[in-house]
Amino acid sequence: MTASTFFPGIISTPAEPAIPIVYEDSATDEKSLRIHAAIQLRVPNSGIPWLDRMIRESRRLDAKARGAAPSGITHDD
Repeated sequence: MTASTFFPGIISTPAEPAIPIVYEDSATDEKSLRIHAAIQLRVPNSGIPWLDRMIRESRRLDAKARGAAPSGITHDD
């Protein structure tokens, strides 16, 4: 017996799953991992220009707050 047996017309089977299912290929997986690693490690090497600029700016601001010169940061835009 199911809940719909006890409550006919109230409980129904959803047409779509509650959580969207995303099918990724290996190229998408690799790019997602690269972006995630760039963000977590704060390395401007994501392959996305605006994200790389944002990471560089974040590192620059942190170095400025510490009173240190930002090391290893190059501005190539």
